[in-house]
Amino acid sequence: MHLIDNLTGKLIRTFNGHKNKINSIAITPDSEYMVTGSEDSTAILWEVKSGRALEVMQHKYPVKSVGISPKTRHIVTSDGKASKWNMAGMMLFEYGGN
Repeated sequence: MHLIDNLTGKLIRTFNGHKNKINSIAITPDSEYMVTGSEDSTAILWEVKSGRALEVMQHKYPVKSVGISPKTRHIVTSDGKASKWNMAGMMLFEYGGN
């Protein structure tokens, strides 16, 4: 995945980690962190400034949607089940689905 400067069109950073297409992206309002969900059944927490993958959250099925709370910094993902994670990649809660 590539981060491109909207004004200049220049490449700012490349994020390497997913092995299949990305379905969903969420970025904190301060642009410090980003979460991506992919067909490879992972969600990845990224540090935007460095492009470093901080945590990889494994799922049973492709991750169709992700979100991140700007205040609590909790991550939510859905692969048919809704899951809540902390910033260390530990699942806190899982609900419903497959």
